[in-house]
Amino acid sequence: DKQGDDEEEKQTTQLAKEETKEKQPKASNEAKKSNHQSTKSSTTNSDSSTSSNNVTKKESSSKPAPKKETSSNQSDNKETEQSKPKPKPKPTPSKPKEEKKTVTLSIKISSSEVPLGATQVTMNDGETVLDALNRITKEKGIHRDVTGGGSSAYVKGLANVYEFDRGQGSGWMYRINGVFPDRGVGAVKIQPGDNIEFLYTLDLGKDLNANLQPYRR
Repeated sequence: DKQGDDEEEKQTTQLAKEETKEKQPKASNEAKKSNHQSTKSSTTNSDSSTSSNNVTKKESSSKPAPKKETSSNQSDNKETEQSKPKPKPKPTPSKPKEEKKTVTLSIKISSSEVPLGATQVTMNDGETVLDALNRITKEKGIHRDVTGGGSSAYVKGLANVYEFDRGQGSGWMYRINGVFPDRGVGAVKIQPGDNIEFLYTLDLGKDLNANLQPYRR
């Protein structure tokens, strides 16, 4: 009987060992499976985190960059610069105006015939009585007839009145500052302020008390 019991115990022990062996690979397989699943899930999680990061990056890149306010700042700066009062330019000193040099000239035939009363005529340095006569008669449109030129110039007629029109001793003479020069109108130079008179004589100057004298030689 003891032997039979021992054999039964042996068989029972062997069966228990075999069951234990069978259970161990199953457990290891299950552990492997669980490890594989955890690895898989971690991979999935990392993939999902990576994809979520990529999505976040895409979203952040798709967002429009904030606009720079450079133009508005520049316009503000321009307005500020424009609003600043500009310094007034310094006035340039004006050159003193040169006073025009003039002489006074008149043309008289008789007390009742005065083609030109005393009139101021502009002059330039070095000009003669003839220059002043030519300028004023041209400006006023008064007839003038002069022969020759320079020191030999001779006045034949003014205002359509000629020499000898009113007698053998009639003709034109000129007086400057009260003096009847002994030279022609193209020989005597004028000076500012001179008073020049062209007078018509009926008797070789006797009626005008003309006494020819040297003048500005």
